[in-house]
Amino acid sequence: TALTLIAAIAALILYAAIPAGAQTFTDYDTDDDGLIDIRNVDQLREGTRFNSGSDGVPIADRVTQYNAAFPNRDTSTAGLMGCPGGVCRGYELMADINFDTDGDGNSDTPWPNTNRVYTSIFEGNGHTISNLSVNLATAGLFRTIHTTGVVRNVGLINPTVTAIASSGSTAGALAATNNGTIIASYVQGGTVRTERRNGFAGGLVGASWSADSSIVASWSTASVSASGATSASVGGLLGRQQAGTVIASYAAGSVSFTGSTPHVGGVVGRSTGGTVVDSYCSDATGRPGCIPAAEMRATTGYTGIYANWNVDLGNIDDDAFPDYPWNFGTTSTYPILNTAAQRQAAAAVVVDYDRDNDNLIDIASLQQLNAIRHDSDGSGLPESAAGYPAYVGAFPNGNIADTGTPYMGCAAACVGYELTANLDFAADGVAVTSTDAYPNWTPIGGDYAAVFDGKGFTISNLTISGSVHTSTGLFGELAAAAKIRDLGMIDPAITHAGAADYVGVIAGDNGGAITASYVRGGAVTVTGTSTYAGGLIGRNSGNVRAVYSTVAVTASSTATSTVGGLIGLHSGSITAAYAAGAVNGTPAAIAGGFVGEASSTAAVIAAGYCDTGATGQSACIGVQSGGAGVTAEGKTAAELRAPTGYTGIYASWNIDLNDGDPDPDYPWYFGDSAQYPTLNNPAQRLVRRTTVDVPPPGLPRTIPPEPER
Repeated sequence: TALTLIAAIAALILYAAIPAGAQTFTDYDTDDDGLIDIRNVDQLREGTRFNSGSDGVPIADRVTQYNAAFPNRDTSTAGLMGCPGGVCRGYELMADINFDTDGDGNSDTPWPNTNRVYTSIFEGNGHTISNLSVNLATAGLFRTIHTTGVVRNVGLINPTVTAIASSGSTAGALAATNNGTIIASYVQGGTVRTERRNGFAGGLVGASWSADSSIVASWSTASVSASGATSASVGGLLGRQQAGTVIASYAAGSVSFTGSTPHVGGVVGRSTGGTVVDSYCSDATGRPGCIPAAEMRATTGYTGIYANWNVDLGNIDDDAFPDYPWNFGTTSTYPILNTAAQRQAAAAVVVDYDRDNDNLIDIASLQQLNAIRHDSDGSGLPESAAGYPAYVGAFPNGNIADTGTPYMGCAAACVGYELTANLDFAADGVAVTSTDAYPNWTPIGGDYAAVFDGKGFTISNLTISGSVHTSTGLFGELAAAAKIRDLGMIDPAITHAGAADYVGVIAGDNGGAITASYVRGGAVTVTGTSTYAGGLIGRNSGNVRAVYSTVAVTASSTATSTVGGLIGLHSGSITAAYAAGAVNGTPAAIAGGFVGEASSTAAVIAAGYCDTGATGQSACIGVQSGGAGVTAEGKTAAELRAPTGYTGIYASWNIDLNDGDPDPDYPWYFGDSAQYPTLNNPAQRLVRRTTVDVPPPGLPRTIPPEPER
C-alpha cells in the first residue's frame, strides 16, 4: 500500500542518518575466537569455497551470494564479521549440517567446483556434515587444503563423493587434496570413488603431495572404490601419498577396484614418500595384511596396538602434551573420537602414580619399565615430543601436563621410579619367545640419571642379543646421579657380538650408585673383540655396595675380551660384594672371578670375594692395570657359606646404604652354613634395625626373614 511504501522510505532515510559506528550488525564470531560461525549449508558453501583467504572477504564475483549467506554482516575493517579487531582467520561449525532437506537420504544441494584453495582454519567443534554429495573432477568437501590450512574436529556422515574427470581424477570425502593438516576428523559410511584412469580415491583424502601434509587421529568407514579405472590409487583413508604423514589413524570401510594395474591398500592406496605411523586397517576393508576387526575393537584403552595413540593434536591447543583424542568404547566397537569436552574431561582424570608419596613413580608392567627411557631425570616429564606417546601409553592419565602441581602424583618433585611388582619378560615364566612383548630388549640409554628402586622385587628373563648397543644391559648407561637399589635380576640371557663395548645385566656402563642388588642365574656371553663384560656391570666407575652375582659370564670368541664374575672393567668403588657364577674365557680373553680388569688409581675394593670353585677362576682379579693394586679374595664355597652373621669374612659387611643417615643398614641375610648370603629386602632391614640388642628371655634376637622375593 501507499502507507507501507511511505513507511519503508522513511525507515531508509532514518537508517541513513544513523552514524556508521552506531549501526548494529550481526555478530558472526559469537565466541570471539577469530573464526566465523557457520550454521547452514549456504554459509558452509560461501565460506569454504568462495572466501579468498577465509578472512570474511569473498571473491569479487560472489559478494552477492556471500552477503545473502551472512546477512547484515559488518564489512568495516575494524569490525569485520564480528571478529575481534576485524581479524578473521577461518570458520567454525556451530551446528550439525545436513544436505538432505527433504529426508530422503540424498543431498538436495549441489556442491560447487572451484579452484578455491583453503588456506586457514576450519574448526568442526565436534559437529557433523551429513549427506554431502559431490560429483566433480576433483571431489571432496574441500577441493584442496593448502599447506597453511588446518581442518579439525569435523565428522562427515554418509557422503557420496565421485571424481569423474577423464584422467587424474581425485576424490576424498573430506578433501580431494590435502597439503595441510587434518586433525581428529572422520568419515562415517558413504561412498568415495574414482571412475577414470590414473585416479586417486581415499575415504578421508584423495591425495597428499606436500611434506607439510598430515592426517592425525582420524578415521574412515566409507566404502572406497575405483570403477573401470586404470592405474588408480585407492586407500581406505588416503588414496595417494607422495609426502606427509598419517599418524594414529585407521580405516575400516571396504576398499575395492575394477580395472588394471591398480594400487590398493587398507590405509593408503599408494605411497611413494611420507610416513604412516601407528595407523591400521581393519580386515573389513577386504585388503590383505589388515588387522581383524575383533582385534581392533577388543582394546578399550591406550594399550596394545593403541599404546601410542594418546597423541598431541598440535593445532588443537598449541602445547606439546597428549590430548586424549580417542574414545575406545566397548569391545564391540571401533575407536571413535572424543569431543573437545570429552578430551578435557579425560585429561582431568588424573591417576596417582606415586601411591606411597615417596616421589618415586610406580612401575607395575614391562610397558611402564620401557617408558622410563623417555624420562632420564625421573621427573615424570618426557624429554622430547617423540617420547610422549609411548610414555603416556604406559602411564595413561598421568599428570604430566599441569605444571602447577607435581607430576604423576608425586608428593613433591618426582625423582625416579620404583617397582611395585615382579616383572617377567617371558609370558610363560620360562623363556622369552618372539611373541613376547620385548623379545630383544633395548637398553635404557641416554645416561639415566635418576633413582630406580626395585623395592626388593625382581625382573626375570631379561633377553638381549645382537651387536648394536655400545653399552648393553637393563640400563645402557647410568650417569653419576643415578641410584639403582634393591633390585633383583633373575635368569637373564644376554648375548653380545659387538667390539669395544660394555656388557652387564643391570648396566653396561655404570657411573652412578648400585646398592643392595643382585643377579641370580642366567648367562652373559660376548663373542666380539675388546669387549668388557660382567655379571652385574660391564664397566664401573661408580659406587657399588652390597651386591652379588651368580650369573655365568663367558667370552666365547678367539679375540681378546675381558670378563669378570661381577664387573668387567673396574675403576670405581666396590664394598661388601661377591661373585659365584661360572666365568669362562678363551685363551685370548682376560678373566677374573670377581673383576676382569681393575684399572686406575681410583679403583677400590673393600671386602670383595669370589668363589674360586664356582667361578672356575683362581684369581678374583684377572689383570691389574693403571695404578696401585686392589684385591678381592678368593674363597671356597664352604668359606663363603660358613659365617651366619656379620662375623669373620663378613665382619665389615653391615654397611650404611646411604639412605640419609650414617647408621648400618643390615643389608645381608646369612641363613645357615649351607647357603650363600642373600640380601634382605627393605622391610627386613627395617626389622633388624629396630630389633633390640638384648631381647626378653624366650624371644629371638632377630625375626626370621621372609623368603626373598
